[in-house]
Amino acid sequence: MSQIYVEMDGLTVWGRGKATPHDLSGFGIKRNGLEQFDDSASRSGEVAKRDVGDGSYWGDSSLDGIVRTLQGVAHAPTHRELEAMHDRLMALNASSAYRPLTYRSERGYRYAMARVEGAVTWLHDRWINKPRAEFTIAFRCADAHWNGESRKYTLTPGQTVTVENRGTLPAWPMVDVRGPLGVNWGLGVGSSRLYVDRAVGSGETVTVDHENGWVKSSSSGFITEGISGYESNLAPGVGTVTFTGSGSGSATVTFTDRFV
Repeated sequence: MSQIYVEMDGLTVWGRGKATPHDLSGFGIKRNGLEQFDDSASRSGEVAKRDVGDGSYWGDSSLDGIVRTLQGVAHAPTHRELEAMHDRLMALNASSAYRPLTYRSERGYRYAMARVEGAVTWLHDRWINKPRAEFTIAFRCADAHWNGESRKYTLTPGQTVTVENRGTLPAWPMVDVRGPLGVNWGLGVGSSRLYVDRAVGSGETVTVDHENGWVKSSSSGFITEGISGYESNLAPGVGTVTFTGSGSGSATVTFTDRFV
């Protein structure tokens, strides 16, 4: 059975097949799948029956726009330690800044920039013998999609390389062009091309963000003139990237896998 770990700010919530003693403290994920954190996982394990104290919890998470909700169970050997876990969980509310919300599974590493949405809820059932509580955390994500691994490719003028997108969504390249290069250099993914009719000096770097549509020089700021062609992305699978121009400079192209 697979294992999944969800983490933010060092707080780790785990689930699926983690056999642990009954007295181990931890934040576990509740039953009923983990659809939005790993929507390709097998559902067959959901019929498995486990003691609520053994630390093997299924998780249920919902996706509504760019708000993801994680429900889990905190368990500890003593009530004092459970209260310490409560304080640690509530500390997630301390910052409104976006920071990485990650999960790891047998399918790899995924992350999204997120912040806690509203207050973390905590329900401590004092009528049972075991120190345990249920909690809910809602995360608002800056991007509705998950990001995965990044791959970098370095090209010289006139070179074409084979690139790969292992995600389920198109991947937009981030390009760092380093001089010296003559005017009218460009980069294309497949048959699409974007050209910049401007020289790049020695020691200068020009960054091209194909997703957001901007070009910026390390020495003179944003470039708005002399740009032609179209921004391009890489569909899931294998494709090609071509760098054109004159001079001894280079281009480093970064693709980051993206997932629904």
